[in-house]
Amino acid sequence: MTNKKILILTGPEGHLSIARSIEQTLAKTHQVVLQEIDEPLFRLYKPIYQLFPGFFSIPFKLSAGRLISNIGKQINQRRYYQKIQRLIQDLQPNLVASTYFMFNPSLKAVLNKKQIPFITVMTDSWSLHPFLVTREATRHILFDQKALQTALKIDHRANYSALGWFVRDEFEQDYALTEVRQQLQLQPNIFTILVTAGSEGSATVLKIMPSLIKSTQPLQVIVACGNNEFLLAKVKAMAKSAAANAQTVITALPFAPNLHLYMQAADLVVGKAGPNTVFESVATHTPFFAITHISGQEDGNLDLIKHYQIGYVEENAPKAARLLAEIIQSPTTLKKFTQPLAELANYNRAAKTKLLQLVNELL
Repeated sequence: MTNKKILILTGPEGHLSIARSIEQTLAKTHQVVLQEIDEPLFRLYKPIYQLFPGFFSIPFKLSAGRLISNIGKQINQRRYYQKIQRLIQDLQPNLVASTYFMFNPSLKAVLNKKQIPFITVMTDSWSLHPFLVTREATRHILFDQKALQTALKIDHRANYSALGWFVRDEFEQDYALTEVRQQLQLQPNIFTILVTAGSEGSATVLKIMPSLIKSTQPLQVIVACGNNEFLLAKVKAMAKSAAANAQTVITALPFAPNLHLYMQAADLVVGKAGPNTVFESVATHTPFFAITHISGQEDGNLDLIKHYQIGYVEENAPKAARLLAEIIQSPTTLKKFTQPLAELANYNRAAKTKLLQLVNELL
């Protein structure tokens, strides 16, 4: 099997993160080529992500109808067909994996003629959009059985496998909390919160910062600002004002390739409920507190946090502040998440082995 070539096609941000996790798994026994294709439409999506996450529910719902969904797939096929055709022709892969739904209609058109198997990884957990389903795909990879039931309602004739969520290896490694905090030059015995704004930096996480600055308990807060320079500047300004409160220390963190270390160091992760962030938090066995999300595509993540009992959901700023104050006052309340986090982390960890088995069957 070692001489088989696998092409992984991916898009920006979270799609790329999942692709890299898959690459880490498949590269152990196969020749893997990861190809990120630029997506110009993401530039239009970025301002919504950063400033108006509640707005996205409107286009998400409007585009879910069968007519608009089919038109969208036809448009995407025309947009990417030639580029993907050239890639397939140049690389001659034995199997193609896609983590970006926009490429799937073109993959269908190109690969069905060549009889090359292709799998597509659904990059939303429970809020599955019809765009994500391409009936002709050899296999669709889903998170769990609930996602599978939703997908079957979209198209019961497509092929699905519920394997878990793919998280990069560095998030799943064992660690010692004290050693990680020492490595990051954090105080070893102070309650630590990591505020995550997502890869592009959702400014809506700022709503929780005033209450953290006013904490009456010793507290260290790291704010991961992603690629949002405006957010980074705002948090740095808040860090200066927080210096007057000896109880709270705030660190503004730009886009960080070692985010897994900060998750390991945290007692609690607070922020935007993107699926990768939620499951990366799970992988480090750290409870997650969702205070914002992108409406539509991330709605299911809020339900998932509650269902699997891996943290809190409260998007109302005053209520979230009160709940956070209670947690900081009594950190032992977080122990109730220990077992659910471990169980879900183990389930997702097994996804890579299941994927490798599936790929070997298809090759």
